[in-house]
Amino acid sequence: MLKTFKVFCIFLLTLHLYAQENSVFQDYETLEKNYNMLDDQAKQIYNTIAPSDENNYENKVSEEKFIPQGSLVLNAKDYIEEAYIDQAFAIDLEVITTTNASFDLNVSFEKNEDMLWINPNPIWEQKANSYHTKLWFEAKSLNANLNKIIVSLSRNDYIFQSSSLIIKPIKFIKIDAPSNKYSHIVASNLEVKQIKASNFDNDNMILFIELAGENTNLASFNIKDIQKQGVEAIKGDFEKQSGFYYAILDKSKTRFDFSYFNLNSKELKDFSLKIELKEDSISTQSDLNPKTNDFNFYKQVILWSLSGIFALWFVFKKSYVALGLTILALIASFLAQNNIYKAVLQAESKVQLLPTLNSTHFYSGKYNQEVEVLDSRNEYRKILFKNGKIGWVKSENLSKI
Repeated sequence: MLKTFKVFCIFLLTLHLYAQENSVFQDYETLEKNYNMLDDQAKQIYNTIAPSDENNYENKVSEEKFIPQGSLVLNAKDYIEEAYIDQAFAIDLEVITTTNASFDLNVSFEKNEDMLWINPNPIWEQKANSYHTKLWFEAKSLNANLNKIIVSLSRNDYIFQSSSLIIKPIKFIKIDAPSNKYSHIVASNLEVKQIKASNFDNDNMILFIELAGENTNLASFNIKDIQKQGVEAIKGDFEKQSGFYYAILDKSKTRFDFSYFNLNSKELKDFSLKIELKEDSISTQSDLNPKTNDFNFYKQVILWSLSGIFALWFVFKKSYVALGLTILALIASFLAQNNIYKAVLQAESKVQLLPTLNSTHFYSGKYNQEVEVLDSRNEYRKILFKNGKIGWVKSENLSKI
């Protein structure tokens, strides 16, 4: 009887200790003291009790990818209080979060349509739980406004944290410039690297201007009353950027005038560029630094020279080897200058200005058309239409006749 009572007391004490172990207000010193008071039999019973699952709660939560709510703080360093219309300006944004899990950063704004966000895919730099990026904007009128920046953290398209930052009002200044030649470019500096004009069709030419600018958005380059124009192959960031401006102009035009606003001198700078049109029928927009035609010309000169040398060798030495080499050189020169061939352009094919991935498409026909293939750049082919227009298409859109 005494032994049974002793076992029962040990069982009650064990239950008491187990409850203490799982209590939020557990006192570890008391637990250790009570445990040490047990005899060996009681300690053995206590040690056989399975540990509480609550001890592994945080690990299980992590395994289930549970994302706790936490604070999300947005900071913006000092940004300009005044900006010109068409000026590219940045806001340095810092995002601080207590969340360690992986997530996507999504940025949105409270603004009107006259305020353009010109880097919609910003690059984030991470340091621990801090993320930093530059958001670039451009105002297109005096009514442009940016009221608030909103950043959300999302996971599997579910937003679990969000915060906003109120932007103090920015004053915008209009630039007084002649509308007929103002390029809508505001920059610390703008340089013209090269200019090229080539035939586009029977009535028009295409003008290319290579530009390099600092603290500017070259994509904004636009001259009033030019129906077909744009900027291609932009490289670099807004602090230092290069690209190619193109315009379809009448062949009678001999000069191209434009101006931009210089941020350093606070005044307009004028350019007046002389246009020299290449009249050869197969010269057209290419990669703005074409070498193929020059290479073919020099190759033909070399082959002609060799054929002449071999012919003289044959005349003086009566060597049939020299005669054979003369014939081979002439055939090679003939093939070199006849790399133009006819092909069929498939319907709905997109004809573009440049042999580059993001080049502007200026034409797409509804029916198959016969064209001449003039040149090639990787997977692109330069084609000539019967009406004189020249452009670039992908080789997969052509089939030889």
